[in-house]
Amino acid sequence: LSIILVGEVNIQYLLGNGELRTVDTLVPGDLLGWSAMVEPYKYTAIATATKPTELAKIDSTKLRQLCEQNPLLGYRLAMQVAKLLGNRLEGARVQLAAID
Repeated sequence: LSIILVGEVNIQYLLGNGELRTVDTLVPGDLLGWSAMVEPYKYTAIATATKPTELAKIDSTKLRQLCEQNPLLGYRLAMQVAKLLGNRLEGARVQLAAID
């Protein structure tokens, strides 16, 4: 899991025809790699920096342990991940609607 400190990152999915579609653009303060927090802990998208970017990397295993020890922290993080997923889903819907 990472937090974008500086820069911009496009989140993309590879379509069956080989085309990459951008479904979200992340900016400073956004979480990158949320899937490191949710089983099966497997990345599901392609992240491409569109500007020089700096990240703060967080050890996902240690963060999950910390969330288990501190349920309020876990809840707040889960709400941020849910918000991120909602935005990502909306971006995917827009991209799907644009496909001929």
